Amino acid sequence: MSVTELPEADGGKATETARRLLLVWQDPATRAFNPVGALVRDPDGSFVFRYIRRALRLPAFLPLASFPQLDGIYRFADLPPFFENRVMSPRRPDYPDYLRALDLSLEQATWRIDPARSSVRFNTKVWGIGTVKGHFSRYHGTLDLSAEPAVELTIEADSLDTKNAKRDEHLRSQDFFAAEEHPYVRFVSESAALGGDRLKVRGVLHARGAEMPLAIDATVRRVGDELEVEAVTAADHHRLGMTWNRLAMIRTPTELIVKGRLVRDA
Repeated sequence: MSVTELPEADGGKATETARRLLLVWQDPATRAFNPVGALVRDPDGSFVFRYIRRALRLPAFLPLASFPQLDGIYRFADLPPFFENRVMSPRRPDYPDYLRALDLSLEQATWRIDPARSSVRFNTKVWGIGTVKGHFSRYHGTLDLSAEPAVELTIEADSLDTKNAKRDEHLRSQDFFAAEEHPYVRFVSESAALGGDRLKVRGVLHARGAEMPLAIDATVRRVGDELEVEAVTAADHHRLGMTWNRLAMIRTPTELIVKGRLVRDA
């Protein structure tokens, strides 16, 4: 078990006054390093420790005797003795592997989608027409793998655009999105697992007063100080009450694609 100091939110260099320490556990079988908890120093000088969600997904990891409850929140007036002298030495030969495994800037930051360089699109097959393609122009979302929920995306339903005004008006109506009564489409994650540049997310999609479970496979890549994301999934819109289908022309499921850039939240 080791501890690494995290830089401040502005990306400054970690020092002895760093406000957060990340607790890292090494799997004895695979030798892989896994962040499992975080110790945060509050402005009043006290400390708070809690396990992060990744710890719950590690079958071989057991809670520490000093912190026996995985869902517990532990508060201390002074630095807990467990954390003294536990920062991994850079002289260890596996120190580079340790740092790569942590991927600190991704795991311990809030990332916000940049609408100016992103897109939220949908594709639906319609018999006799082909594939109807559309997008939403107004939305906001975040990715924070240390938070709960880890992934959120909120879309303004009336911002949909399929390049056909009459069709768009119908899609905003009670037959589909019921945008006047239910102005937002929202996805909220229940779990998110990052492996390399692959992010697997499970959560709930909310639209027109209904909801349905949704699984998303995404690719997240670092591009300089930003993240590039591409997420694709498919949803049966009938489960959200969008059942209008004259002559059975509209096929299911609808393909949903989110693609673009994430920037570190200020």
